[in-house]
Amino acid sequence: MKWIIILIALLCLCCGMFAQTNSHTFSEPRFESRAEFHVVGLYIEDTMESQAIMDLWINFFKNKHKISAKTGKGEYGITSMLENYDPETHMGYRYIVGTRVKNTKNVPKNMIAHTVPEAYYAIFEHHGLINSVDTTFSYIFGEWLPRSGYEVVQKDIFEYYDSRFKHNSEDSIMEIWVPVTKKADQPQE
Repeated sequence: MKWIIILIALLCLCCGMFAQTNSHTFSEPRFESRAEFHVVGLYIEDTMESQAIMDLWINFFKNKHKISAKTGKGEYGITSMLENYDPETHMGYRYIVGTRVKNTKNVPKNMIAHTVPEAYYAIFEHHGLINSVDTTFSYIFGEWLPRSGYEVVQKDIFEYYDSRFKHNSEDSIMEIWVPVTKKADQPQE
């Protein structure tokens, strides 16, 4: 459970880089089981510094054409805890920007392949400017999760950006996929 609190703090710090006060309304998530899938992309480790993340996205789009076997139309921002994650130092996690691929053959130089494990997800939509995504993360982990009857599972949390995402637009939509399971004292679906 301690790693979940630290991950939430990291996500909020990451999102805090976009801090802006906007009025948001939040809807309940939809739920979906998703089989494992593969992405190829770029990554940074042990930092949620805003400029490093922005640079990662920019670099990814400059190099995305090098990735073969792409499938689907969206991009992913994945927060993954590594085997050596240390909750005391907050070291041992990776943020990956990538695109879904059919297979992980022929990974371009300086990129990685990553498998997002199978999980049951609560999927939240963030409406509006990306620089206000911290409000959605705060809602998910600070309001929805404590009252939901669910708990976060130690698997990748990811953001999904498809054609609904419009940079610098109030009409933009992106999704936040949070792996969850019913709490032990809750009836299973």
